[in-house]
Amino acid sequence: MVTALLLAIFMLAVQATALAEPVVEIVIQKMRFQPQNLTIKAGSKVVWKNAESGATYHSVVSDSEGLFQSPDFFPDESWSFVFQQPGSYPYHCGPHATKMQGLITVEP
Repeated sequence: MVTALLLAIFMLAVQATALAEPVVEIVIQKMRFQPQNLTIKAGSKVVWKNAESGATYHSVVSDSEGLFQSPDFFPDESWSFVFQQPGSYPYHCGPHATKMQGLITVEP
């Protein structure tokens, strides 16, 4: 009985792990998105992590109006977005739009 219960718990944990979306990190450092261009699968979560020193804040803003826009976030803070639909998603940093741009390509 205990063995069957442990096996059932293990199987549920495996299924939950399989259903979790992949997570990919973009590091913001030295006024750059690293990597600048990223290709992911639909359903993936992208996490932008501010790794600047000092008090430099950034944001992540979709070039397609209204698709996604983070609040400003400071060093050691992060923000994430799950990309559900295939396509190309250019974006920029709100406060540093002319210096910091990136592209997320989402494949089926």
